[in-house]
Amino acid sequence: MKKLLLILLAIVLVSCTLETPANLTQDVQGTAFKGPFLPSSRVSLFVLNTDLNQTGQTFRGNITDKTGSYYIANVPVDGAVELIVEGYFFNEVSGNLSDDVLELKAITAQTGTVNVNLFTTVEMQRVRALVASGLTLSEAKTVALQELASHFHWDLSGTADAIDLESGNGQALLAFSSMVASGRNVSQVGSLITRLTTDFADGTITTEHMDELASSCYTFDATATHDNLQGYFNNEGIAISVPYFGDAVSEFLMYGRPSDYIQTIANNHITTEAVPAPMIWQIGMGSLEKFWLGKDATMSITVNDPLGALMLYNSENTIRVGDTVTAQGDGITVFDIMLGYDGYDGYEFSIDITVNGETFTNNYIATL
Repeated sequence: MKKLLLILLAIVLVSCTLETPANLTQDVQGTAFKGPFLPSSRVSLFVLNTDLNQTGQTFRGNITDKTGSYYIANVPVDGAVELIVEGYFFNEVSGNLSDDVLELKAITAQTGTVNVNLFTTVEMQRVRALVASGLTLSEAKTVALQELASHFHWDLSGTADAIDLESGNGQALLAFSSMVASGRNVSQVGSLITRLTTDFADGTITTEHMDELASSCYTFDATATHDNLQGYFNNEGIAISVPYFGDAVSEFLMYGRPSDYIQTIANNHITTEAVPAPMIWQIGMGSLEKFWLGKDATMSITVNDPLGALMLYNSENTIRVGDTVTAQGDGITVFDIMLGYDGYDGYEFSIDITVNGETFTNNYIATL
């Protein structure tokens, strides 16, 4: 009898030993970016069950430096987790620290390095929907990122939580971040993120939201934004090389928009419609308007100059008055109207612009 008890006890001890790998833990770390979150921003990690609901296990941490890095120790290695970062951040577009807190999220099957950014946030509801349809979490995250990136004509591989500034997808991250931030306060940024997250739950983003993002691309300068962020890191003594992301913005505008998409820029005024109130034009040689003409679109220009006071200057990709131009190649072509002036202060004139058969008129007042 005593021998039998000893054998049973040995079996129980062996069983306990075999179960311990399920209780292993691992440290979780990464960066939070919209630009970089600031130290003392809060990081919360929630352990999820197979239905991606919170189990009640919660781990806390903080952003530890000005790169937006965080570190949370002793997190269970098996199963999904959700990360939520809340805090202030450096606004790469304005070049200033944010005046309010923002919340970003990530859901992942990984432990180890997990980055939190706009991609991980906007994909959240889509990932949950894909898992509910039968995909594994890892599969769902791969699909969701590809679906999201396709709206911008970006080729992004892997999963969103692997993306940071220095990854191969850093250009796209900074481009997306800039177009979401530009021209908006923190509350408006949060609202747009929420709307995009809800909209993308079915794997598509509506034209309304895509047009909103496209319009934002004309309200910031990619070079200046790059320099703002690089200067921030340099001033802090941080050795991060910020990627130039203008090509990612151009890729979106070239190929991610409809072929007849056009924006005109005149003295920082942006329109795709008639401008009934006259816009001020500073007299002198230079671009009166800049046109971003989509693939295979046609455009004709008529300058209404009652006194014949305007003079046209020709250069590469400059539109001749009355000419019809056609975009070349597969993507966007930039054209300028170049005009001089030999009139008086306050002279009024207008330009009729016809794109793919639809005409709108911009009105101007010339000033000395």
